[in-house]
Amino acid sequence: MSKAGDVFENPITGERAVIRVGTEESGGELLVADLYVSPGGRVAAEHVHPILNEWFTVLRGEVGFRLNGRESVAKIGERLHVSPGTVHDWWNAGEEEAHVVLEVSSAARFEEAISTTFGLARDGKRTPRGCRTSCSSPSCRASSRTCCTSPNPRAPSRRCSSPLSRP
Repeated sequence: MSKAGDVFENPITGERAVIRVGTEESGGELLVADLYVSPGGRVAAEHVHPILNEWFTVLRGEVGFRLNGRESVAKIGERLHVSPGTVHDWWNAGEEEAHVVLEVSSAARFEEAISTTFGLARDGKRTPRGCRTSCSSPSCRASSRTCCTSPNPRAPSRRCSSPLSRP
């Protein structure tokens, strides 16, 4: 479980998260982090969370978002909500490091997925888009909580990003 001050970094996607409120303090219900994304950095892939809510507040830079296929760029002070079941993607749309406050509820499984995904990236076991390529069976996708999708969100790929999925 995370606590305030913990740091998670993904060298492949250019993301760095510094925890403000961790799952240890919130009993797994809430995670609040300062998220820093380098120019050209992005989340691993377009994905969906079936049961959690995410809120993004842009503090510095410009952040591109794709929510259910619609793209926009959020600027300083803007807050976006990603509800459960929303296919989404985000990236640094500017030329400077972006700083976003990320809030997630129900956070325990999200934290587990991020910790595992970022760890695999540090170990060189992720593609440039951050996805594990060894997960290709339909049962893998069905057992995961967070799955990467293909460029067409209506045609999900079989590459999953959940620590619970098995090849």
